[in-house]
Amino acid sequence: MPSKKSVLIICESDLSREPRVIRQILALKDDYAISTLGAKASSFDEVIHYDFNSKYQKPAHWSYPMPVRKAYSAVLKSYEKLKDFYYDFYVEKEYWTQNKKDLVKNLGSKNFDLIIAHHWESLPLAHSLKKDNTKVIFNVHDYYSLQFEKSETWNKTQKRVINHVMDKYVPKSNLIFSAWTKIHDDYQKKYGIPSIIINNATEYNELEPKLKNDSDQKIYIVHHGIANSNRKIETMIKMMDYLDEKFHLDLMLIPSSHEMDYFNSLKAMADADPRINFIDTVPTREIPKRINQYDIGLYILQPNGFNLTYSLPNKVFEFVQARIACLVTPNIEMKTLVEQYDLGWVAEDFDPVNVANKIKNITNEELNQKKLNAHKNAHGLAAEVNYKIIKDAVAALLSSN
Repeated sequence: MPSKKSVLIICESDLSREPRVIRQILALKDDYAISTLGAKASSFDEVIHYDFNSKYQKPAHWSYPMPVRKAYSAVLKSYEKLKDFYYDFYVEKEYWTQNKKDLVKNLGSKNFDLIIAHHWESLPLAHSLKKDNTKVIFNVHDYYSLQFEKSETWNKTQKRVINHVMDKYVPKSNLIFSAWTKIHDDYQKKYGIPSIIINNATEYNELEPKLKNDSDQKIYIVHHGIANSNRKIETMIKMMDYLDEKFHLDLMLIPSSHEMDYFNSLKAMADADPRINFIDTVPTREIPKRINQYDIGLYILQPNGFNLTYSLPNKVFEFVQARIACLVTPNIEMKTLVEQYDLGWVAEDFDPVNVANKIKNITNEELNQKKLNAHKNAHGLAAEVNYKIIKDAVAALLSSN
């Protein structure tokens, strides 16, 4: 029996919490020998994992005496100005930390047939590990050059780095997996590389909608996700001020390690309303089963920049698999999906008052119909549809080797 072709998936994060990586493994593991490179392994025993082992190190000059530190800082400022004249050189120099050099050295002897690079940071590493026969897929989660567009500092520094890396390495790639339509259209046009849309649908769950009867007087709402301040989770808490006592909200939030104060402030806000509770998180693949008992999945996503305006989050697909209705804001692609399949309600704007107004007078009959619509479309909006797209794309790409 011929040996399986090999695939390396690179993503600089905890792969057990990376839905796109998990779903690529599920799509490809039966037909290919899968390896991953990330900060933490996925939960698949059959996958070989390589650790990044990248740790923040305090700059050495911080421990020097103050006069030496000041002199060193002056040199660094001159270095920053010099970058403007030799920018490409310095970007590459700073990207290639010793850790990344060691990874290339340690993995350099391995010959992968395909490398899937998640996010722009993985591109230089992927192309450094590429052999003559290796194909590279760039997996785009966000529109990276507009990621923190409202930050002046980011625009002056990180945006330049991203554009340099993208412009250098994307054209050398063979295919782009795009998370949503706007990325697909723009990246394909800009870089001349074929693109395929792979949304973040979760796998099909064999669940039934929990339909309400006339005696059910309470409506249970749930939101799950990471508690990042740029997502303005507080607006969902404020929404409850405009709904009567029959509405209850549970929040399943993962604290962001660098924003614990924000997470704690959300809990303090919720403490003032007994209808709002924080519930324990569960692994990504268990979310639909966990939230199946609720009535409505909520996502108020403030359009704080380009990516959030166009984003099509995995939450909507998890609401569908849970067979619950959706209540969302009019972010372009999220709105399109919910309206196309009549999965719930789309608010006119992002004000929590107007979001609340969409559901404050709903009937159990309306709610049941939205749940039934989710149930009817659960197969068509499941990850298994994407698995076939991924399999076909990879097979076509590797058939030319």
